[in-house]
Amino acid sequence: MNDEIYNKPGNNRIKSPKSAELVYLLCLLLGGLGIHRFFVGKYVTGFLMLITAGGLGLWVLVDLMFITNNKFEDKQKRVIILTKQPSVLKRSLIVISTIIAWLVISIATFIGIVFYLTSGMVDVARLQLSAIKAGENKLAYSYTSKEFQKAIPYNQFERFISLYPVLKNTTETSFTQRQIENNGGLIAGVLKTKEGKEVPVEYRFIKENSEWKIISINIKTEGNTD
Repeated sequence: MNDEIYNKPGNNRIKSPKSAELVYLLCLLLGGLGIHRFFVGKYVTGFLMLITAGGLGLWVLVDLMFITNNKFEDKQKRVIILTKQPSVLKRSLIVISTIIAWLVISIATFIGIVFYLTSGMVDVARLQLSAIKAGENKLAYSYTSKEFQKAIPYNQFERFISLYPVLKNTTETSFTQRQIENNGGLIAGVLKTKEGKEVPVEYRFIKENSEWKIISINIKTEGNTD
């Protein structure tokens, strides 16, 4: 494809043969990986975006603003033209919608990362509940940390299970609060029974030999917190 001249008052600029729409989408969806910069041949800055997660998103937003305003260039200094002579209203709408889309994607990405990093804790909590439901209390006890076992012997753990029937009757779990704290973590949510009852619960974890282990279980019932 032959280069085209992008005429701008007082300045002639060459139009890039790269698809502006594709550059825009790559920046919007994969900007944190610097994919759009790799696509236009800017490998050094693309790599910098990759290792900094797009400047924690801010660099991505800056690039999006350049793209929507026809100021983003490829490696050969050829301009990426997204819109030709847009009106002020159209350009404003594009910029606003781009910022909103960037915010939504950034928030969704952050939530996705948090859920991914905490998925191991959720798996351990659910495995313990499955073991308790199957009557395999020793297996359930094995999911607890050394600190937990030092403070709460196995016989007390069995008593704890008997005091909270919800542990045996849980059919579904939902953990909406998730945190990573250095070498530990926390998940909180509800345990749902077949009767439809929802009981708030909080698990705290610690890493032992690269595995998540339960350090505390806090079940909240009416008038009681343990």
